[in-house]
Amino acid sequence: MTNKTYNFISGLPRSGSTLLTSILNQNPKFYSNISDPLYAYTKALIQETSSGVGNKALVNDKKLTNIIEGVFNSYYSDVNKEIIFNTNRYWTSDTAILNTLFNNKWKMLVCVREVPWILDSFEKIVSKSSYSLKPLYNYKDLDNVYDRSSALMGGYPEIQGTVMMALKGLSQFIASQDGHKALYIEYDALASEPEKVLKAVYEYLEEPYFKHDFNNVGKNYDDYDTATKIDKLHTVKNKVKFKPRKTILPIDLWNQYASQSFWKTQLINNNYNYLYK
Repeated sequence: MTNKTYNFISGLPRSGSTLLTSILNQNPKFYSNISDPLYAYTKALIQETSSGVGNKALVNDKKLTNIIEGVFNSYYSDVNKEIIFNTNRYWTSDTAILNTLFNNKWKMLVCVREVPWILDSFEKIVSKSSYSLKPLYNYKDLDNVYDRSSALMGGYPEIQGTVMMALKGLSQFIASQDGHKALYIEYDALASEPEKVLKAVYEYLEEPYFKHDFNNVGKNYDDYDTATKIDKLHTVKNKVKFKPRKTILPIDLWNQYASQSFWKTQLINNNYNYLYK
């Protein structure tokens, strides 16, 4: 690897990773962005080497590692920053890759949020534009919040359950030998006490604290959202502020998924690094 330091942001959707990215980017040493294809490139290289006829004989593990390192370095060759944060919710499912690339020495910020609030957040976008989340549902006509939530939770075989896939990766990660390496950040904690959370982030990263302006973090990623055909999915308001509100989910639907927020007890009981409100 180059002299850049690579860190990772992962976790659940609609749980603060975009907000965290916008805050981190205020530090002139840091570069962070929303989810990008670097993880997919890495997986594709591994898959092709493993399955292609004769490829394994030509590309041993050391050579494959060198190739992937080259992809990392090339991807960020135009970024003149010391510390990189790569964001993808699927890193929690594949820490073996990180252990190989970084000799078991890597850091990850894992964003989490109660599952009903994640579904609520998606539904809030739907309430603003009936077209905006169609790609998440494979353009299937889902006319009510029950069916849309079920789709996100893997209830339809033909639709990738975005939330459920992330939950499975998170569960696997927490139970793994690498689960203790991460810093877990609850959305409510980040939104309500950003300075406290960021000080803990810097302590975890072993970096000197940078004084952030939490009243000036606004950022939109309209080009990315337009390309993915999901409007306004990644928009950060200017001021970091937690605003309590009533859920727009029906109470029976809320209760149905409340038990899916499994990580809280596990993280606390195992004394993992966990920032929560």
